[in-house]
Amino acid sequence: MAIPIAVYNADGTRNQAGNITEFVEFRMTIGNHSERIDFTVTDLGSKDLYLGHDWLKRHNPVINWETGMIIFRCCQCVKNPFPLPDADPDDWWDEELEDRDKILAVNMEEELVIHAVHHANDLAATTNVEKPKKTFKEMGAKYFTKLDVCWGYNNVRIKEGDEHKAAFHTNQELFEPTVMFFGLTNSPATFQWMMNDIFKDLISEGKVTIYLDDILIFTKDLDEHRHIVQRVLQRLRENKLFLKAEKCKFKVLETEYLGVIISKGQVRMDPVKLAGIAEWPTPTKKKELQSFLGFTNFYRKFIKNYSKVVRTLTQLTGNVEWTWGTAQNQVFQQLKKQMAEDVILAIPNGTGHFRVEADTSNGAIGAVLSQEQEGKWRPVAFMSKALTATERNYEIYDKELLAIMLALSEWCHYLMGTLEDMEIWTDHQNLQYFRKLQKLNR
Repeated sequence: MAIPIAVYNADGTRNQAGNITEFVEFRMTIGNHSERIDFTVTDLGSKDLYLGHDWLKRHNPVINWETGMIIFRCCQCVKNPFPLPDADPDDWWDEELEDRDKILAVNMEEELVIHAVHHANDLAATTNVEKPKKTFKEMGAKYFTKLDVCWGYNNVRIKEGDEHKAAFHTNQELFEPTVMFFGLTNSPATFQWMMNDIFKDLISEGKVTIYLDDILIFTKDLDEHRHIVQRVLQRLRENKLFLKAEKCKFKVLETEYLGVIISKGQVRMDPVKLAGIAEWPTPTKKKELQSFLGFTNFYRKFIKNYSKVVRTLTQLTGNVEWTWGTAQNQVFQQLKKQMAEDVILAIPNGTGHFRVEADTSNGAIGAVLSQEQEGKWRPVAFMSKALTATERNYEIYDKELLAIMLALSEWCHYLMGTLEDMEIWTDHQNLQYFRKLQKLNR
């Protein structure tokens, strides 16, 4: 060392070995933690090494002084390569794949494109698995923690012997993956089933919800929240699942989840995603209009009578000549204005009355689900649907009844579980027809 370092013992006296003049670099391993460190060389008596205050500050481990155990929770060292997930043949989410002859021949005749990767047609080798639908149970929650799992579908190992069924080819040669990846038919469903199985007890408690790689923890009590977060993190550790630290939020009062902002008792559109809606340029061709409608459709549950509002625009996306006139521009500007409004939907609870308001027109039906909370009726969700050519030929009373039926089907997960009476508001005069026995046709 160019400049010697003076060494002092714990009692403040100088170390008898004198100044430090040399250092050595080697890899240190503590349990599953491993890193390369520069160690200075001196006489430590019966001890092999001291890590010191700087090392403890940089790693900030959790130390159990009773057992002598050190747990690394937020290590900032250079990451070691993440290991492949364990291949456990007993995992129930593995789907037995039926062998098919010449499965790789599906894409072999395709032209090889430089730097392009083509996935083998896994539709021929797998059966479709239904992906569990996301549910919303954050009723009355005050504290939220959001976690984002790294690597997504790559956390699922492909059963040994089935790798060829997901093979892909490049301009060089054919490759067989060892893990699932984006593009396979059952990647989303299989990954969702895996996450549901790992956290099934926590999910059943009604404090954790998971959609693919997004985990949301929600509680009313802060102490309970900390306890559940600890259990989730421990379960992730046990199953070798890692998190993206920059995308995680811990014990916050408001968080973004699946494109919406959730806070105590309410949900609203994400202002970050809506930031550019006011400056959205007027579409000049079908593809631009489809892009705009695709964006607005994501937030359709926040827009009252969405299908009725956009009907003039959706007609242009079909096999018709492009004609953008005053009527289309008015609808476009109206929809942008509605999207820019800060619409807040209430998260339903188990104590208030529900009300369903349904209505219909010649081209669309619409409905609003509201709940009485703190003496006020608050909107929970909007629903709208464009009528098909057949449905547009229905009698008006059939359309009114169809609107009620679709609304009850859409929100049955709220309405069937309520202990309170519910109301249905509609054009009662039209439905007088059904007060008498009628002959119904299929």
